[in-house]
Amino acid sequence: MRRRVALAAAAALLAATAAAGRDRPDERVVFRYLGVKWCRTCHSRRSDNPRLGLFHTWEDSAHARAWDDLPDDQKDNPACLRCHTTGYGMPRRPDVTDAELRGVQCEACHGPGSHYFTWRVMKDPVKARERGLRDPTREVCARCHW
Repeated sequence: MRRRVALAAAAALLAATAAAGRDRPDERVVFRYLGVKWCRTCHSRRSDNPRLGLFHTWEDSAHARAWDDLPDDQKDNPACLRCHTTGYGMPRRPDVTDAELRGVQCEACHGPGSHYFTWRVMKDPVKARERGLRDPTREVCARCHW
């Protein structure tokens, strides 16, 4: 009887561990950039929560215009692109184009969104941070504003 209880407990522990593993990407997971179109879906004026309605504030900002403000002769300069685009030279979803990452978008400060962008993850701040969401810090800003 004790052996059956011990086996059942071990099986339950393994099942719980496996389920928990599905909620977190392992260290080998590559975080990819998606572009602002994925953020706009939830973070728009239509949101009842004012904290979520940030897209339009960004859309009218200098960060959103960073690509447009870059002189044409510098739009292929990697030294400029790392600050005037989002995720320059970093992994992105295969369906995301260069044009979709122009300007300083949400992910430039909050990290690549491939693992935190879903509502199921974003509604849980701890889970979102475990999946790559960053809070902007002075160091994040200083990567471009030096």
